[in-house]
Amino acid sequence: MPDREPYTDARQPFTLDLRSAGGELVTFEPRRGYISWRQLDEAGNVTDCAALKTLLHSLADSLPPTMGARRLQ
Repeated sequence: MPDREPYTDARQPFTLDLRSAGGELVTFEPRRGYISWRQLDEAGNVTDCAALKTLLHSLADSLPPTMGARRLQ
């Protein structure tokens, strides 16, 4: 039986710029050997580690509420 190829993680780090929505510039990096991701701030410091869905939910909850311009008559 032939040997299996070593596991290769196809996930790539990505940056999410939320500055225009009142947030910050956040980078997500996959953790090799885990399902979870690292969340990095603009300075490159790790702020959180969790599943990507969990990180995105907590990031969305931390954004300030915004309301579109309304036309009051």
